[in-house]
Amino acid sequence: MCAVFSCAAALMIIVVVSPAEGLGDSSVLLYLHVPLALCATVSFVLSGLNAFLYLRNQSDVRADASYAAARLGLIFTVLTTATGALWARLAWGSFWNNDPRETSIVFLLIVYTAYFALRSALGEKPGAKRISAVYLMFSAAIMPFFVFVVPRIYPSLHPDTIINGSRTIFLTGGMRVALAFSACAGLSLFMILYTFEKRLACLSHIRKDSI
Repeated sequence: MCAVFSCAAALMIIVVVSPAEGLGDSSVLLYLHVPLALCATVSFVLSGLNAFLYLRNQSDVRADASYAAARLGLIFTVLTTATGALWARLAWGSFWNNDPRETSIVFLLIVYTAYFALRSALGEKPGAKRISAVYLMFSAAIMPFFVFVVPRIYPSLHPDTIINGSRTIFLTGGMRVALAFSACAGLSLFMILYTFEKRLACLSHIRKDSI
């Protein structure tokens, strides 16, 4: 399904979609940047949900799932930041502009990087998984604040305020379809990677138990 959605999105972008008003050809990054951000958000929600379920039943499967989702979330957030920086360079002339969205995503990166530092420091100590799960729940709870709230509190250069003269988001029908296909492709890729990560964790447990 990932390949199908990717091909459909690419076809729409190349053949049907015209550049967004005010952004020109750089708007093609919209179809990469937004799905990456969506996958990062879904990853962090899943990590928090699985952490909550782990605290309820102490299942190693849930602990592994929360870790896998957090790791993918961090990867997708780094990619989101990279594509956003490239977009900023093309649209605003600089990779970094101290924009609220740029700043908030850096804080989000710090929060989840700290999780992996915490997990590494705790190692196999008693209660390590429980502490990690509580941290992931806290991180998932504050994630929407950095993603949705902070960027809207302060004036931003982000394209949703400059994409056209009325300072509102305007996407043509073709752009919406292309973005939908891109989002589906990104989510399909995420699910493949997420499933793979969980299976690796399961095999790791089996190996440990057999030793």
